[in-house]
Amino acid sequence: MIVQTPVYFDRTEEFVSSDSVTLDTLQSVVAYRYIARYAPELSAPFVEADFAFRRKTLSGQKTQRPRWKGCVNRVTNAFPGLVGKYYAFMRSDDAKIRLAQEMVTQIQDSFREDLKRLNWLDEPTREAALDKLGSVTKHIGHSTLEETFPFQLRSDASFVENLQVVSNYELDRDIARIGNSINRDEWVTTGAVVNAFYVPRANRIVLPDGILQSPFFAQDRHFVRNFGSIGSIIGHELTHGFDSSGRHYAGDGNLRDWWSNVTSNEFLKRSEGLVTQYNSYEVLSQTGSGKRLGYTNGKITLRENIADNGGVKIAFAAYQKYTTDQETQDDSSSMSQAERNLSVNVADKLFFISFAQSFCSKRSDASIINGLASNAHTIEQWRVNGVASNSHEFANVFSCPADSALNPKIKHQLW
Repeated sequence: MIVQTPVYFDRTEEFVSSDSVTLDTLQSVVAYRYIARYAPELSAPFVEADFAFRRKTLSGQKTQRPRWKGCVNRVTNAFPGLVGKYYAFMRSDDAKIRLAQEMVTQIQDSFREDLKRLNWLDEPTREAALDKLGSVTKHIGHSTLEETFPFQLRSDASFVENLQVVSNYELDRDIARIGNSINRDEWVTTGAVVNAFYVPRANRIVLPDGILQSPFFAQDRHFVRNFGSIGSIIGHELTHGFDSSGRHYAGDGNLRDWWSNVTSNEFLKRSEGLVTQYNSYEVLSQTGSGKRLGYTNGKITLRENIADNGGVKIAFAAYQKYTTDQETQDDSSSMSQAERNLSVNVADKLFFISFAQSFCSKRSDASIINGLASNAHTIEQWRVNGVASNSHEFANVFSCPADSALNPKIKHQLW
């Protein structure tokens, strides 16, 4: 059993033991947690109360999403494999999957070369890191496993009652798996999701069909745009295997320390540099008021910042190698003539522009404030600029003046 946040139990015990916490309060907390789980699927008063607190107050969302979106979300959560197969039938194809697989291999190769060059790794740790990288498995597209559903949904039952049937089945299934070997072919998500993942306990990256679309990926555009967007994401997920948490897992997915003391200490020292850097970014309101809402938190975002910086670095190196190995134009007849004729310098710039475009966003003040306190990812503006300021390649491509905001003298990088 892996308990990722043991402090939660310590604080829960303190809360329950406090003289200021009455039995009525505890009962209210338990009742709220149970009701909140199903509130979006209950009658209008529950839906409206849930939206007012969790969406409007905490995130600044102004209007409720259409009910059909909630239904799609619930069905996807209940039957991820089936929905993934249907999405793939409608939107995916073998050529797209093959291109994505090729990019994963290219970026994995780029990471391998990076590990060979890093001078802060001693040889035993380097060999272990290379072994782990070589052991990474990939889930690309969607699950092809056959599924069975040993339960029955009833048309005369309420929507929530049917959701509880599914939830109870999943709980019983998970309990029955305790003590058994892991099915490493099983997907952790549906193929119909716009996201990507790294699973440390399986040493696997997951690239679902849902993210293999614009603006992240397309077959009919200059390859540099794919390297800048989905390539950086692939690099990000691979780097998660070597971040402040993923580094504690070995190539077989088991918790095992494969670091020498010297290299581990160097990792921690370099990590502190990233923490300090990402503690310094001021975050302003996006409403145009210029109001300061706080600062980014380099500690709670460390894992993602390590992955962001490493991902862009190895994706850019993979793009450069691909450019050297191939003609600097895509074979697709759908590509515009303007993209075919890109100069190397313009293409290099387009890599970073494509990376940045993936993070275009607009947030309410409430969403920003909540994210600064709890989100493991740095807010989008500083995810992009933080990576750019650590990149020698970015500074060279855009001719950034020395010691400028995006080309500081000290650059923080692990991988």
